Amino acid sequence: MSTIKISFPNNITKDYEVRTKGLNILENFGGDASKIIAIKVNNEIMSLCRPIRVSCAVEPVFASSRAGAEIYRRSLCFVLAVAAHRLFPKTRLLVGHSLGYGYYYTLDREVPITDVEIKNLDAEMRKIIAADMQILTEHISYEEACETFEKLNLIETRKQLECR
Repeated sequence: MSTIKISFPNNITKDYEVRTKGLNILENFGGDASKIIAIKVNNEIMSLCRPIRVSCAVEPVFASSRAGAEIYRRSLCFVLAVAAHRLFPKTRLLVGHSLGYGYYYTLDREVPITDVEIKNLDAEMRKIIAADMQILTEHISYEEACETFEKLNLIETRKQLECR
């Protein structure tokens, strides 16, 4: 297998196999690797699960940074979407406006969400986070995307594809 050179902020450069993931190079940044939630590869923010395909310079992205906070919030949005789909499979989760550092979500139904449902949603989100599931980017065809959104009854999302 071919190799790539990865340069770290401490001026150390190491050889790695092509497609090495950010998760596999965290020890080279020093300090508490658990606070690193992404990496910059040649100044592009990448998931720790994404393979590195070219020789590059890397930097850690910490949760306490602005970029890290954005990644954290976006990840929570994905977790909320999964939890809502599990608990309310026939109800769409609607994204409203962003509010400061957060987002406003509602369920597409006549009855407002109850306190018990919010507690159940919170518990389901915590369960998903505890499972330490990876959030992966998958590239699919336009047709597959349309089919997926239709199967999930995400008709409005499906319609948005037509506007792109």
